[in-house]
Parts: sequence; C-alpha cells; structure tokens
Amino acid sequence: MAALRVEWVKARAHTLCWNEEVLLLREEMRRTRTFLEWKARWWENHAKFTVDDSLSSEGMAVYAFRQAVLQRRLSNSFLQLWSASLTTNQVHASQSNVDEDEDIVIHGETYEDDAEDDLED
Repeated sequence: MAALRVEWVKARAHTLCWNEEVLLLREEMRRTRTFLEWKARWWENHAKFTVDDSLSSEGMAVYAFRQAVLQRRLSNSFLQLWSASLTTNQVHASQSNVDEDEDIVIHGETYEDDAEDDLED
C-alpha cells in the first residue's frame, strides 16, 4: 500500500510540474504578443520623425509603417496558431487540476493527502 501511495505522490508531482509548464507557456505567449504590439506602436511613433529631406522623411515613414504592419501580422499569426492550443490546454488543465486538500481514494478506502509528510520521516 505504501508503494502505491509513493507512486501516487510521484504522479501528482509530475502533474503539478506540467500544470506549471502550461502556465509559464501561456505567460510567454501573452508577453510575446504584448511585445509585438508595443513594437508596432514604436514603429508608428518613429514614422512621425522628420528630417530635412522630404523624400527621406517619406521613405522613413513608409518603412516604419511597413514594420508596424509586419509586427501586427506576426502577432495575429501567433494568436491564430496558439488559440487552438490554448483552448485545448485550458480543457486539459481544468480536468487535471488537483485540489491541494484532496483526499486519496484507493480501492474504496479514503486517505488524507499526507503522503508528502510520510516521505519526510
């Protein structure tokens, strides 16, 4: 019975690690999109700068606006790529969410979740 509890604790630890990885990946995705949007606005602000030569100013503005469009397209393409993955992961995460105070039921017997304390002894 003790071996089964140890295996359960190991499996639970793996689940918690994977849940953390999913959270970190979601945060990385959010930060990537936030950065790309910031960079697009940065390029748009740089399009407003002028130089003495009007032709150069126009060329710089066109280049800056083009870069802003590219940044937004990249952000939108990431959103499309990641949206299916995020939806799938949200479903899996909600199914595998382990309550910290959840009792263990093995073969109809209920045990308190104190297996981690047993490992310290």
